[in-house]
Amino acid sequence: MAQLHTWCGLLAAWLLFAVFLTGTLSYFKESISFWMQPELPSVAANAEWENRRLADYWQHYLAEHASSARSWQITFPNERMSVSTAVWFGADGREQVVLDPTTLALVTPRETRGGDFFYRFHFQLHHLPAVYGRWIIGIATMMMFVAIISGVITHKKILRDFFAFRPQKGARSWLDAHNAFSVLTLPFQLMITYTGLITLMSLYMPWGVERAFPDADERRQAISELHAFPLSDSATGQPAALHALGELVSDAERYWQKPVQSVRVSHPGDAGARVVVWQSAHEALSAHRPQRIYEASLGALLAETQSQRVDEQAHGVMVGLHAGRFADWGMRWIYFALGAAGCGMVATGLLLWTSKRKYKKGSVVGIWCVERLNIATLVGMPIAVLAFFVSNRLLPVALSGRAQWEIHIFFAAWLLALLHAVLRRSASQAWREQLTLTVILLLCLPLLNVLTPSYSVLDDLAASNWQRVSVDLMCLVGALIIGWQMRRAAKKALSRVQPIQVAS
Repeated sequence: MAQLHTWCGLLAAWLLFAVFLTGTLSYFKESISFWMQPELPSVAANAEWENRRLADYWQHYLAEHASSARSWQITFPNERMSVSTAVWFGADGREQVVLDPTTLALVTPRETRGGDFFYRFHFQLHHLPAVYGRWIIGIATMMMFVAIISGVITHKKILRDFFAFRPQKGARSWLDAHNAFSVLTLPFQLMITYTGLITLMSLYMPWGVERAFPDADERRQAISELHAFPLSDSATGQPAALHALGELVSDAERYWQKPVQSVRVSHPGDAGARVVVWQSAHEALSAHRPQRIYEASLGALLAETQSQRVDEQAHGVMVGLHAGRFADWGMRWIYFALGAAGCGMVATGLLLWTSKRKYKKGSVVGIWCVERLNIATLVGMPIAVLAFFVSNRLLPVALSGRAQWEIHIFFAAWLLALLHAVLRRSASQAWREQLTLTVILLLCLPLLNVLTPSYSVLDDLAASNWQRVSVDLMCLVGALIIGWQMRRAAKKALSRVQPIQVAS
């Protein structure tokens, strides 16, 4: 079990750290996207708007500008995102328009993937076909699950060791830190790992469904019937006027006594059009949101989907627990702290492995490789994230393909961190230099945000809108913590240097 824990943890640890870091950031992906688009308005905490009014506005706008689109997707504002958006798929591909819900004025924010980039990266990577990325993450997640279980079996004194921390003891200190991070957050780590596998279980174990429905068309039909989702597969070619969307939104909100999050219209202007109204995902633990499907021309209710079967409810709850979309601000900060502890668990495990073997006889090449990968991952990955944020403020707003350039800079910074770790002769010097760069970038981000012409921190403070301000505060706190720890390490290093005694 000890060998299983060591090697399952080590071989997947670098990828798992990246997954944990980007997944932890994803709990605030809306706030990150809001920070990365300073052109978006700051809405006061007590601001009110009517979803019915917004739906009527979007129906008029889309009928004028996207009448030939295959579908419309309208998203309403909520406590996490202060704007309303409309997305449609036309001849030129995907297009999006953003609306200020209080003034009904269109807003043109800078192009960026924002927090959605971290969310997508944490379960399907990037620059790979999504299926391959999800398989790679699934294998790493299964190794993580095995490492957690074998770690509990291996550490017989795990609870007692949790209360023992011996600083400045080399490998012993890293083991104590690893135990503390692991034991303190063990229920969360088990939950987040298992539910991560459950989320994509139909990809990892598809054989039962394929056995029951060998034909692909039958399989799609069965899934459609299972979820009671009677969307029209194709347009009929017969024109028909679209019923007032505002009335359908109001009908759904009256029925649920809860706000609507989004509306989708398929084949608008066609007799076969359907309107699907989704309940807000922030109102329930299950990720399977209730839906009401309407016939688009007459507004008649065709079906209502609500998880009734036990297995579907269980799956929805597991996915909801993993994604944390149900969580309010306080609970999301708890999720964030537990995710950060998961990063600490992986990081201390890697540092423990190298610390135990650094001064023993063995494969010098293997230890050198692990140590360099540690630097490039544990420090290089945060540097890449910060470079992603910095590029958002420094790249020209009108740059073509701006969102992709931000992602290119992210991977370029990560690659440079790896090259720096490999080429630097001293590992301790590489650690120190990359940590110093991390502190500099953390301090630069709040400054760049203040200097952004289209943004005023005073407006956010006046509106009690802490989404952008909290990002700057977290950067300052991170810079202080890393700087303080580096200063302590430097003092300890100096204290170990013995003065040279010159013989008289």
